[in-house]
Amino acid sequence: MRAIWNGQGSLRFDGKYYSLRGLQPGPRPAHTMGIWVGAVGEKMLHLTGRLADGWAAPIVSYLPYERWTWAQEAIDHGALQARRDPSSILRVANLVGSITNRRGVGQPRGSAPLEGTSAYWIEVLTSLALATRFDAFIFWPQVPSDEQIERFAREVVPGVREAVEKVR
Repeated sequence: MRAIWNGQGSLRFDGKYYSLRGLQPGPRPAHTMGIWVGAVGEKMLHLTGRLADGWAAPIVSYLPYERWTWAQEAIDHGALQARRDPSSILRVANLVGSITNRRGVGQPRGSAPLEGTSAYWIEVLTSLALATRFDAFIFWPQVPSDEQIERFAREVVPGVREAVEKVR
């Protein structure tokens, strides 16, 4: 993919499984394009570390919260094997849940949606940013609504930024 995006002429590539001969790529993209992977298995996580620009952690029904640290370590291992700085790989957590008026309890576990007040979300996301090393979060409201998205943007995002900045 990177060869196709570099804007050079006819491409040739002889890989283990696939080959290219005479591919004529289109124009070079106007901006840098990253390769992102949503891996859950150990081999793909290592591949992510070796080659990818970013990892989008799948929703917890595919990779429970308890496995996120293990997955991060597998990505780091792949990066180090390829002599890459593990911190050069961006990591995004996909979070399904609801911002409610009821206090959430403790760190999330299993594959349950994240549910609790904005303060609870701030606490959990700050922990995920600092301890689990996520760079960003994608919010998937359990019940999609403008109100949920607005609360996330207005209350949770600034709170997490402030809390993370205090520690970093």
